[in-house]
Amino acid sequence: MRKIERNEPCPCGSGVKFKKCCAPALEGMTWPDTAEALMRSRYSAFVVGNTAHLYRTTHPENDQVKGISPEQFAQDTLQFCKAINFTKLTIHQVWPEDEHGIARVHFTTEYEAGEKQDTMSELSEFARLNGRWVYTQGEESAHQG
Repeated sequence: MRKIERNEPCPCGSGVKFKKCCAPALEGMTWPDTAEALMRSRYSAFVVGNTAHLYRTTHPENDQVKGISPEQFAQDTLQFCKAINFTKLTIHQVWPEDEHGIARVHFTTEYEAGEKQDTMSELSEFARLNGRWVYTQGEESAHQG
């Protein structure tokens, strides 16, 4: 977990300053208007430890939040964010919303955990809830870059 200043490049890798990219979503001022933008904002939330954004952008039926109080989620997720230093996000492919209302994003994150450097790839699914994109589930995948 690290602090990102508002004028620094956004950790999501967009090339835009944090204050113009993911910060408004993390601060609850805006809601990402695409599944990819939501995925990028969630990555940035993990980078800076913004557990409130992660909680509110996760579908309530997802096992990570179902039956868990926002406080417990925040405690558990903050502990994870402190243990992991996410260093890079690569978006491999984005699938638009399908006939079932599901959009998908395949990405890879690079991270450090202690002295170990590693990567994790995931195919994430997003759906609209009350008109807003939320994370429904993800499945780790082999890196395809």
